Amino acid sequence: MTTYTILTGEGEMIETGLSLRDAAAEVLTSDSREFDIRSDDGVFTVWTRQQVANRPWTATRFVSFAAAREDAEREIFTDVVNCERMRGHNEAITDEQYRQTLPEVEAGE
Repeated sequence: MTTYTILTGEGEMIETGLSLRDAAAEVLTSDSREFDIRSDDGVFTVWTRQQVANRPWTATRFVSFAAAREDAEREIFTDVVNCERMRGHNEAITDEQYRQTLPEVEAGE
């Protein structure tokens, strides 16, 4: 099973060893955000809001047309952890990718 590491926007490690679901949740809830996966006419869409900033719920680009919610969530969470880092959000990379960066990080210290 692939596990994930969460990095801040500055590249600082927050946590390692996360499941796909937990890693995606860490990305989607960055900076006091909340998320919800809603189904409408057979389309599952991730909605987010940043209540601290008094922002309303808005649909994101993360969608799935899978018939079953479990399959839709897996597809969406995979898309979230594999996407380019979104401004204002933490980033998820695989633990293997993180381990490969450690010599670079240690050399820079």
